[in-house]
Amino acid sequence: MPGSFISGMEIAFGLSSYGVVAVAVNKGELCALLLGDSRAELLDDLLHMFPNITMSHDKTASHMLSNVLQSIESPKRSLDVPLHMLGTEFQCQVWRYLQTIPVGETRTYAEVAEDLGRPEAVRAVANACGANKIAVLIPCHRVVRSDGGLGGYRWGMSLKESLLARECELTSERRSRICG
Repeated sequence: MPGSFISGMEIAFGLSSYGVVAVAVNKGELCALLLGDSRAELLDDLLHMFPNITMSHDKTASHMLSNVLQSIESPKRSLDVPLHMLGTEFQCQVWRYLQTIPVGETRTYAEVAEDLGRPEAVRAVANACGANKIAVLIPCHRVVRSDGGLGGYRWGMSLKESLLARECELTSERRSRICG
């Protein structure tokens, strides 16, 4: 179901092997998980995404950040974090589907569209991936082009390559087109 308006958020910042991480939490639900080079960059991104919010620092966000960082560093680790998906009904449908793609595997934009029963919606799937505000936990990095190219990634192609490479290393079954 599409997310609703948000007026207040708790935020926390941390470091991962991929760089700076920001989490934004509202009423115990993760609204945004951003990756970048600096805290200032991520704060600007959050203010751009949610221009009318008030932000505070809270233990809930810090606790969620700790869990998220563990999941980023160990992608096979199961993480049960409530997500507040802010998007259209179709975007949320795409994001829920992406969460079912196993670590170490990829799908093409066309396969995602087909599996959702909307084979004509390849571009809409790509747009949904680009609109995702919850990096890694909604694994848009696992979606690639039909020709085998990586396609785009909101947080940069080098990060997409790094995430996929790490997942391939951790997966004993090398079923992914990227892994194998």
